[in-house]
Amino acid sequence: MNNVSCMVQIGGQRLEEFPSIKGLPQGDDLAYLLLDLALEKAVRDAEIQTNANTVQLLAYADDIDIIGRSFLAVSDVFLALVGPARRLCLEANSENTKYMVTGEVTRPGERVTFGEHQLEKTNVFVYLGSLVIQEN
Repeated sequence: MNNVSCMVQIGGQRLEEFPSIKGLPQGDDLAYLLLDLALEKAVRDAEIQTNANTVQLLAYADDIDIIGRSFLAVSDVFLALVGPARRLCLEANSENTKYMVTGEVTRPGERVTFGEHQLEKTNVFVYLGSLVIQEN
């Protein structure tokens, strides 16, 4: 991106605009905070209802876990997030995005289509340093 400028608002007061020349290095604490804020906005703009006990979202930095009672519930949330996230320049990386269904025998490597994204099925993954397996 070229000619990017930033502005900070604190307590309702906007500070002076400043140019963003270099961006933030990967792993910078501020980068995680900004990503969390953008993801929170995308979730709110998508109007995802997480209190209906059918879907839950766990998110931190560039990891998001969509937990649903049905494949359709997870698919609906994923697809609802795509547009609002894209407007904030956030994209799902189909190569790194996996899905897992608990309570059934699965063959890792199968693929499913969520809109324009082809996602790989898995029976194990690591989320925020914790191993999640199909049986738990």
